[in-house]
Amino acid sequence: MAQAVWNATRQAAGVSALRSSSLQLLESLESLEAKVDTAVPGVQREISRLEFNLAETRALAKENNEDIAKLRIQLKKHDDDQQITEDRTATTAALAAALEAQIYNVTERITLLEHSKLHRGRQDDSLAEATQLGDLFLNIPTGELIRLNPSIKLQLRHIESSKS
Repeated sequence: MAQAVWNATRQAAGVSALRSSSLQLLESLESLEAKVDTAVPGVQREISRLEFNLAETRALAKENNEDIAKLRIQLKKHDDDQQITEDRTATTAALAAALEAQIYNVTERITLLEHSKLHRGRQDDSLAEATQLGDLFLNIPTGELIRLNPSIKLQLRHIESSKS
C-alpha cells in the first residue's frame, strides 16, 4: 500500500508538473500570438510599400525605355541628315571646282584673245570682245554650264558613284 500511495503521489506530482508546463506553454503561445498580431499590420504595411515602390520603378523603367527608343529615332534622323549634308557639300564642292576650272579657261581665253588682238593692232575691239565673252560666261545658268561642259557632268557622276 505504501507503494500505491507513493505511485499515486508521484502521479499527482507528474500531473501537477504537466499542468504547470501546459500553463507556461499556453502563456508563451498567447504572448507569441500577441506579438504576431501586433507585427502583422507592420509587415503588411511594409509589403504594401514595397509593392508600390516596385510599381513606381517599373513605370519609370518603361518610361525610360520609351525615351531611349525616341532618342534612337532622333539619332538615326540626325545621322541621315548629316549624310545628306555631306553629300550636298561634296556635290557643291565638285560643282565649284568645275566652275572654277571653267572660269580659269574663260580667263585664259580672254587673255589669249587680248594678246592676239594686241599683236594685230585692234586693242580696243579685243578688250570689248573679251569683256562680252566673260559677261556671257557669267550669265549662263549652272545647269546650262553642265550641259555645255561634259567634264562637269562626268565629275558629278564620279562623285555620285563614289558615294554608293
